[in-house]
Amino acid sequence: MNTHTRGRVIHTGQAMVDLVLQIAALPELGGDTFARTWELTAGGGFNVMAAAARDGAHVVYAGTHGTGPFGDTVRAAMAAEGIEVTTSAVPYEDTGISVALVDDSAERTFVSTSGAETRARVQDFRATRPGPRDVVYVTGYSLVHPENRTALLEWIPDLDPATQMVVDPSPMIEEFAMEDVRALAGRATVWSTNAREARLLLARLGVGAAEMDAAEVGAVETDAAVVGAAGTGDLPDLSDAELAALLVRGLGCAVVLRAGSRGATIAHRSERGNAGENRDTEGPAGPGTTQRSTDADGALPQTLVGGIDVQSVPAPSVKAIDTNGAGDAHCGVLCATLAAGGDLAEAVRRANVAAAMSVTRRGPATAPARAQIDAAMRDGLPAQP
Repeated sequence: MNTHTRGRVIHTGQAMVDLVLQIAALPELGGDTFARTWELTAGGGFNVMAAAARDGAHVVYAGTHGTGPFGDTVRAAMAAEGIEVTTSAVPYEDTGISVALVDDSAERTFVSTSGAETRARVQDFRATRPGPRDVVYVTGYSLVHPENRTALLEWIPDLDPATQMVVDPSPMIEEFAMEDVRALAGRATVWSTNAREARLLLARLGVGAAEMDAAEVGAVETDAAVVGAAGTGDLPDLSDAELAALLVRGLGCAVVLRAGSRGATIAHRSERGNAGENRDTEGPAGPGTTQRSTDADGALPQTLVGGIDVQSVPAPSVKAIDTNGAGDAHCGVLCATLAAGGDLAEAVRRANVAAAMSVTRRGPATAPARAQIDAAMRDGLPAQP
């Protein structure tokens, strides 16, 4: 990784305030429960930015923020992390808040409001002037807010072709217009998603097992656990590798499929032979075959599935106590590594370690510092109490 050519991470999403409530379990419909602890802290897009900044990136927040106590909370948190804010506070409107319910299984559920963070303007994005070394981070949440959606979709076609763009679709993938999804995918360098979001999107794209040769489905040898396909129509039970490969076929860009304790899967069009030239081309050895190789340092096994290269990147084994913000930590460190000149495999390795460390701590913005990630990659994670 050539840190002498480090670019910026430009965040185009929404920094909010999180009210985090620790509960035993969600109450039944119409029921009630008391939280054991609570915390009011900067959250939303801040979590991604904090993770990137702690990993050494120069982070720019191009989104909007409000006038009031919640806006003050977000600005103070960004200042503490060294995040550059390029916009002025929106007058007469405060920043929104998200209530995060974290239960004893370490799962989290959110209920959010919207505020000044939904008032993005295209001129604010343009003012950041992304260059070829920069990484632009886009969240699907921006598509939910009309002003942010309009500004974002008007701006991204004008990005420098060499600027990398990382898209995190968010849990609200079912709410987006498909034309907006395709607009983001058409410009994205990397689409970073979890398995649930991937299945929902594949169903909407109309991409199912029929897109792969029948002999290919189930033929991919992987250590990843098989994830259920409930709610996705004709999709059978597919491994993480197969999900990621199908998503590349549907979107056209590289995919990082985040899978918690199973690590992550990288999928992209193959550069071996002519297999990656278009989504209808079969693998070099013909349909129904898989080919294996390793990446440049021999560390990650690769499988070629119908012209899609797939790599499984394991995660360190930890005992999760709070998964709130794990995906944000992963995305932030992934962006920081790409901005520092690292390749996608290196970025995912570092992101897996950061996400694993984050779930051993309570709170939404629990990404580790760069030195901690480096030490964990070199020596392994410290023992948990």
